[in-house]
Amino acid sequence: MTAAQHRSDLIVDNSGRRHARFTNINVVGPGTTDTGMLTRFTNTDEKKAALVSTVPVKRLATPEEIAYVITFVASAMRRT
Repeated sequence: MTAAQHRSDLIVDNSGRRHARFTNINVVGPGTTDTGMLTRFTNTDEKKAALVSTVPVKRLATPEEIAYVITFVASAMRRT
């Protein structure tokens, strides 16, 4: 678990304890996502492939997939 993930877990846990009766608290931690910034960071296809090989599912998420998950979690669909 990275420091950022640990920090977000603490924030959610504390918020949940404080507001548990009044609201739902959801967190989406997308992991490695295929964005322009990642492409600039890796510079070459070989470096990007090396990064992908470290991801457990051996593929990168897309921004559209992350947006779909957030939309689903925030929608009434998840309650059915």
